Amino acid sequence: MLLALAALAWNVTPAYSTVLTTYTDLASWQAATSGVLTADFEGLTPGGPVTNYNTASGISSYPNVQFIGLSSSGSNLLDVEDTSYVAWAAFRNFGTGAAMSQLLDRPGNGSPLPYIHVIFSTPVTAFASDLFTSGPNGLSFSITVDGTPFTVAAIALPNTKFWGVTSDTPIASADFTLQGTNFNDGSHEFIDNFRYGTAQTQGPPPEDTPEAATMLLIGSGLIGLAYRRKRIKPMQTA
Repeated sequence: MLLALAALAWNVTPAYSTVLTTYTDLASWQAATSGVLTADFEGLTPGGPVTNYNTASGISSYPNVQFIGLSSSGSNLLDVEDTSYVAWAAFRNFGTGAAMSQLLDRPGNGSPLPYIHVIFSTPVTAFASDLFTSGPNGLSFSITVDGTPFTVAAIALPNTKFWGVTSDTPIASADFTLQGTNFNDGSHEFIDNFRYGTAQTQGPPPEDTPEAATMLLIGSGLIGLAYRRKRIKPMQTA
C-alpha cells in the first residue's frame, strides 16, 4: 500500500500549457523564427486566372504543408486565383499575384462555414500569412491553431493583413474560416505568402505543480513512517 502511494506520487504528470505568441508585423515574426519556407502560390494557375483544387489532397505543392478546402457539405472547395487579373480589379485586385482562395457560398445561413484546413506533415512551431477578403473587404478570419481560436480582422482593399504565430510546442494543423458572410453573397477568403518554420525560442521544461510536490512529500513521509515502525520493537511486559 505504502509503496503504491509512493509510486503514484512519483508518477504524477506535471501540468504544462502551450504558449502561443501572435504577431501583426512581418519583421517581428521573422526575428522570432528560423528555417522559414514560403508557399506563395505562384505558378498554380496555369489555365487562366483561376484554377480549382477541389480534391481531397488540395494543394500539396510545397514541402511539409498541405492545404485542403472543405465546404459546408464536406466536399472539397479550394482555388488559386490571380488577384491582379484586370477583370476583377474593382473588387479584389490586391496586387499580390496568385493567392489561395475559398468561396464562402453555402446552402443557407445556418449551414456550416467552409474553411481551409492546413496540415503540417512534420509539426512546425511557427507560421504566418497575408490575409484579405472580398465581397466585402475587411471581414474577420477565425484562425484555430491546434484547438486554440484567434480572431483576425482583414483590411480594406488594396491592403493585406499580416498575421503570424509562434509556439513553444509543435503545431500540427490550423484552420482558417471567414466570419460575417452570408450564404449567397459571393464572399471569398484569401491566403497568400503562407510562411512556416521554427520558433527561435522554445518553452522551458515543465515544472512540478504544487499538487505533484505535495504527493511526493506524502509518499516519502509514509515510507519513512513504515521504516521507523519496523525498527522499533514493542516493549516486553513482566
